[in-house]
Amino acid sequence: MYMVVLTPLALLFWGASILYFRFVLPKEKDERMDIIFKAAYKNAYSLLLIGIAFLFLITKFSAMNVDFENFKNYILIILLISSVAFVSTVVYLNKKM
Repeated sequence: MYMVVLTPLALLFWGASILYFRFVLPKEKDERMDIIFKAAYKNAYSLLLIGIAFLFLITKFSAMNVDFENFKNYILIILLISSVAFVSTVVYLNKKM
């Protein structure tokens, strides 16, 4: 049920982040943008790996049974959280630097 609400919100967020990257960030590539993207990718991938490892450990060693649909939904939520972390890091560092 929550995926009915979460999927359009995720698509809206991803669309807004694409528009931000296209029109707000500078078009020329410089050292500042390399630093921003490296930091953002580091944060996002770390969060993604920790979330997937946590989900795997919970489903593997816990007493609760997680079916395929719930597992798929949890993976999508982890991906959304990771992309939110990526975009928020880029926006924050772009304004800070």
